[in-house]
Amino acid sequence: MKYKKFKSLNRIDYYLLLALGALKSNSLIMNIDLHPDYDFTNYDKHVSNTYFIKSELDFSDEYTAVLSANIGTSKTFHWDDIERISKEFNLTREDKESASHFLQRVAAINSDIINQGNGTQHDGFELNELKVDFINNNDKKVIVSGGFFGGNYSIDPSDWDLVSELKLFGIPKELNGELYIELLAESYSLSELGNYKLAFFLAYSALECYLNSQVNPGNDKVRLKDSFSELFKSNFSGNDLNKHIIYASISGEFTLFTSKRNEIAHGKNKVEISKEYASDFLLFSLITIVSNKHCISDFKSLAEKVTPKFR
Repeated sequence: MKYKKFKSLNRIDYYLLLALGALKSNSLIMNIDLHPDYDFTNYDKHVSNTYFIKSELDFSDEYTAVLSANIGTSKTFHWDDIERISKEFNLTREDKESASHFLQRVAAINSDIINQGNGTQHDGFELNELKVDFINNNDKKVIVSGGFFGGNYSIDPSDWDLVSELKLFGIPKELNGELYIELLAESYSLSELGNYKLAFFLAYSALECYLNSQVNPGNDKVRLKDSFSELFKSNFSGNDLNKHIIYASISGEFTLFTSKRNEIAHGKNKVEISKEYASDFLLFSLITIVSNKHCISDFKSLAEKVTPKFR
């Protein structure tokens, strides 16, 4: 596999970031609060009506920032469903523990547990739709809104809960204390927001941080290009770097990227960074780091390592 083909692989930067632990994707189960927003719907306990609702999920234990969130499966769980699951998996539901928190613990054993629930239409209750309304990365919450048709019993059910699976993607809370991983994750996040100049600059800082930690821990005055070459020499000792497919394919780009970084850092000229340029350098950095961490010298093996399609 040639460098050009590797770069064209769908979401290859995403897979490389996942391999480093700089990004994370998982599902969390949340309780849906059925108490209506009375600013939108008048309450009448004697008749059924369509009510609008809002719920929030706190993701602070899992993510530093969520970049995207989508609603997955929604189900209702009766108390006897929870009791059955508790016995099946030998897990006790703690006193006052929410159905969603209990099911999330079970999901660590059986990730498909939400599908053991019931439908969302029964006893006069009918869920209409749920959607992600807003991602609040300052307060570490995802706001979900929606609606249902039901009556008084549906608003505060005594023996069942409505839960939904929320599929999240973002920067994990735990990054193993590695600054370069944090910088790479932030670079990707900024690029997604359209701030390509800062995304490029942070990706360069991440690569510089990684190179120094590996081959220049004393922070001596060494050209970063030399540290770049030394990194490959130290991890592929005895190999002719000119025959090292990854190094030979990407090393020629290093000087051009460094010149662009210096233009930004010195602030002498107005520098514009395109989305493509920022993406190219992030990928350059990721290839350098992941290939060296796993001692991989060719693009086919690198793709097989990080991309499910090639495994």
